[in-house]
Amino acid sequence: MRRANENTLERIFARPVSANIQWRSVEALFVELGAEISEREHPEVAGTAWSEAMNIMSIDGYNARIEFDPELDLFRGEILGLNGGADFYGKDPGELRTEFKKSLEAFLAVCKEKGIEPHRHFSGRFNLRISPELHEQLAIVAEAEGKSINALAQEALRERIAG
Repeated sequence: MRRANENTLERIFARPVSANIQWRSVEALFVELGAEISEREHPEVAGTAWSEAMNIMSIDGYNARIEFDPELDLFRGEILGLNGGADFYGKDPGELRTEFKKSLEAFLAVCKEKGIEPHRHFSGRFNLRISPELHEQLAIVAEAEGKSINALAQEALRERIAG
């Protein structure tokens, strides 16, 4: 078993149970043990996949993805862009904000204690796999506009992030 999955298993059965076990770590453990993971419909939003039923909450320059967990009847937040995992739960926006701050403070304290940079480092590079037809179309548009494909892609990504 991969060491990361062994760590997840240890954290699940530790007493007290860690409040910072990321769901994607649990899923990875399940997959390694032979489970199949599939997205399910969000019961409160008919026809919407669970991964699409989310919002972003921001506090002190940190962002968290918020999802509703119908099994717990609570909202769950996961702080994004960290070198590790930090999540929190709440029954309403006020409680979510309070728990977000507590979880973030705990995460930052552990990082400081262990000498870990809390923010995940991004290199500014990533691979993008697209169809040959889309690649050709991008090359033609970029050439027609006197730009590189990279510049064209950066513009499209900026527009998407801006709104």
